[in-house]
Amino acid sequence: MIGRMPDAADDSLTDNEGRSVWGAANSRAPAMTGMVPRNCIVRLGVLCAAVRAAAGAEPPGDAPKLPPDTIVVDGLTLPSKQVEQAFPVPGILTSRPVEVGQSVASGQLIAELNSDLEKVSVRASRLKARSPHEVRAAEVDETLKKEDLERKRELALRDSVSHWELRQAELAFELAQARTQVVQLQQRVYEEELARDEAMLAQRQARAPFAGWVWRTYKEVGEAVDARQPVVLLVALDPLWVEINVPAEHAGRIRAGQEVTISVAGQVRGALVGSVEPVVDAGSATFRVRIDVPNSDHAMVAGVPATATLTLTDPPHRPLGADSNVSSPAATVDARP
Repeated sequence: MIGRMPDAADDSLTDNEGRSVWGAANSRAPAMTGMVPRNCIVRLGVLCAAVRAAAGAEPPGDAPKLPPDTIVVDGLTLPSKQVEQAFPVPGILTSRPVEVGQSVASGQLIAELNSDLEKVSVRASRLKARSPHEVRAAEVDETLKKEDLERKRELALRDSVSHWELRQAELAFELAQARTQVVQLQQRVYEEELARDEAMLAQRQARAPFAGWVWRTYKEVGEAVDARQPVVLLVALDPLWVEINVPAEHAGRIRAGQEVTISVAGQVRGALVGSVEPVVDAGSATFRVRIDVPNSDHAMVAGVPATATLTLTDPPHRPLGADSNVSSPAATVDARP
């Protein structure tokens, strides 16, 4: 099974008619609205900042003032994982037990190609790998030859057997030992063959790599599927991501792990900064921040605007010598003899 991230052009949470694929499919699933492509998030953040700037620096009289070093930035909610499931081999789709909007557990079977031959091979290999009879027969024969050798050695002490008979018993025991080793080696070969057949069968079975939701299905039962052709698109909504674009003037004052307050469609909850991009986008003069929002109840949906309120941390300390007004200790050394 192959999972790959869809292209940016696929970042849409609506069908061809602009309808939400979540609410229409399953009322219990999180209703997902249209998702803006990720390359538009920067434009969204810049546009919101421009609107606020045009409205004036002072907030309305009835609006609460923010505490010092606190900023409010608009962003967009996104799935934390988004993977298109495909098969590494071609075949005919014989099973797809999931539909759009359905939740799936990690490891759950979500699609399968025709695999009758592979299943027969697995059953045959399992019988050989799990059967102890060949090894047991070889071990019993080795024990028998060992007892026969010990008895003839005792008889040889009383001159009751010839030297050739004793030698023949010794060779028979060595041969039984070698046969036991060969059978044990063959048993390991059977186990490797079972692992090979199971791997070939797994290539024709698509299983969910994580717990999430079915966003889209691309193939129906009975259709031919090419190698690496997407069949099902899965997304994870817990945690939910919120991506915001922060003005460059705040670079260095937001750190991973700090607390954030997220507001989505009237719902407010605490979250943590997941990552901060170390490079500022020159075109928009912003840098991207990803916020991880706990969403185990799936009350928040992906693809809708969100507002993040966070407190800026202290600016990073400048290294000694970075400021032209700070002189180096070496410069104050008296050079007089």
